[in-house]
Amino acid sequence: MQVVTSPLWAAVVGLPYEGISLLTQLIRDVLPVDIPVVSETSLRDLQKQSSSFPLGAVSTSVANLFSVGKLIDAGEKIRIIAFVDHPGRLLTVRHPDISGQYRYSFDHCLHLAENGVATLSDPGILYAAKLMRSVLGRHPPTLTVRYEDLNQHPEKVAESLRAFLVEGRASDDERNIPVPALFDATTEDVARIVRQFRLAPELFDVAKRWGYSDDRSWFKTMSASSSAASEDRPGTIVAYYTQGTRYEREAHRMMASLSRLGLPIALSAVDDAGGWLANVRRKPHFLKERRNQLVGPLLYVDVDAVVHSDPWPYLHGYTGDIAVAGHHGKNYISGTILINDTEGARAFLEEWCSDQSSKPEAWDQHSLHDVVIANSMRSPQAFRVEHLPPAMCMVFDRRFSQPVTPVIEHLQASREEKKAVDNEGVSALLLDKRHARLSELEAELGLSKNSNTPVLQSAYRDLKVDDRISRTAKLSVQHESDIARWADKVNLLSQWSGRAEIVASLIDAPDVVLDLGCGGMDLERHLKPGVTYQPSDIVSRDARTIVCDLNKGELPDIKASVVSMLGVLEYIHDPKLLLDRLAVKWPRLLVTYYPTDFDGKRDRSAHGWFSALSSAGLVSIAVSAGYDLKSIVPSSDSRERIYLFQSNRCPS
Repeated sequence: MQVVTSPLWAAVVGLPYEGISLLTQLIRDVLPVDIPVVSETSLRDLQKQSSSFPLGAVSTSVANLFSVGKLIDAGEKIRIIAFVDHPGRLLTVRHPDISGQYRYSFDHCLHLAENGVATLSDPGILYAAKLMRSVLGRHPPTLTVRYEDLNQHPEKVAESLRAFLVEGRASDDERNIPVPALFDATTEDVARIVRQFRLAPELFDVAKRWGYSDDRSWFKTMSASSSAASEDRPGTIVAYYTQGTRYEREAHRMMASLSRLGLPIALSAVDDAGGWLANVRRKPHFLKERRNQLVGPLLYVDVDAVVHSDPWPYLHGYTGDIAVAGHHGKNYISGTILINDTEGARAFLEEWCSDQSSKPEAWDQHSLHDVVIANSMRSPQAFRVEHLPPAMCMVFDRRFSQPVTPVIEHLQASREEKKAVDNEGVSALLLDKRHARLSELEAELGLSKNSNTPVLQSAYRDLKVDDRISRTAKLSVQHESDIARWADKVNLLSQWSGRAEIVASLIDAPDVVLDLGCGGMDLERHLKPGVTYQPSDIVSRDARTIVCDLNKGELPDIKASVVSMLGVLEYIHDPKLLLDRLAVKWPRLLVTYYPTDFDGKRDRSAHGWFSALSSAGLVSIAVSAGYDLKSIVPSSDSRERIYLFQSNRCPS
């Protein structure tokens, strides 16, 4: 039998994983006692101390992933033990020290610093796989150890390790082993696996390179069982800016980036509170108010940011109350915050507001950090915090240990503010970097650097109540539609998608549906296969849109089996006249409405509504127009109803 040729230098390469302790122990068991196995130090650093290790050493340090390639480049004779698992199972692993938190994502790995700050700032599965491929591709002697072999057959792994390390026999295998049986996944795990593979299909290639079967039937099975994993519809981005300040230009730039993507935003114009610190300190109070006003997930983004791509397919993977970003090992930051529609999220906002109010000189970010840290030390915790990757809150000139493609890029307008307060507070170099990046982005967005910044219109709901009531009264006298309101995408709210999903369930193939007042076309996203969709609205939404103003008696001239009007009838001056005209053209009508008897005592004119019908009153005018009532269905809002009518004046 061959014996170890001295010195033996070997490194375990892979992600930090629960099986590493067992693997380390097996390596110790097969090696002579005078060859140490070290977990805290990389092989590269051990070799720098080679005089202390005359027979060599084996390193199981995570740092090997980043440094062992340099040893190969230098021509060092080393051995590599690649420790891998199927990416699908890696995605279900929880962090051992953070309750309920997933450890690995395709893009990042959760890092817990000694100060208690948890961040998605370590390399994820794809980057780790890239590094491993670059190492293993240079053909040092390699043994692959898979997690399930280590867990189920440790004695066989020990035999392989002995042959590889002690006897010098390369015994790497290229098996095409089956995918672990659904990874013993919970419902939440299944949704996570499917979403992560959807976002990063390169994970399939990683699994194949690590020796797993390329059969993807498991993914089809999982996808069919998890509707949550296919939820991509946007929530609402919320932001605010101070009127009459340089932040109007920042807001204009952000809006240009969102307009390009067609994403909903509730942008608020606020009065200057008297300085940069006072303006940022209002953030938790602003978000508390917004959370109480809006339905569905909210994504707060500082107004001095641009959004490069739709964040919602990624963000819908978060099931906690909030998600925050942070600087690796340092502190939590408040430039981007996901706030889900939960009681836990409301509890977080209450605590943040209270903490902020108790610290008169603290930034919003300082208070946010303190609240999140305090919550992490409780048992039980008051709210569940998850963590955003750097791509969701990337400072434009900050460098990261692995490449980051920004989804949301922050442009640090505070550097301008700090310069105004203290000329020594921000270096000229940092400001030059900011100005250079702004020029690049504004050219990309088609914004002229020298043009006057247009006045930004607030979202309709941000107008003062008296102004909204006055606007409604004026349009009522003129018998006109509020075209300016509906031309601005900021007024198309994401929460309307809930009722669209319910209405879509009432439409079957091969129906042709005419969507009057289509807005963001939420209905189309939920329709069953085989249903034909035709949008129509007061302004064009895409190339297919038939533009017509219902208050002027304009109707599309097309054939359809179903007409839908979701959130439209409230804005019609004469609902009876419109229903009378619809009943002779199309056989079925699906209409939503907030009837006065379910709507409480709110002022309908403050919403821009022209009609005020009870549920019985709506049914009555529909019947007089020639409709038979088929059903009334609750909507996603308890105050709203969905009515299905069948025309007796128009044959099916």
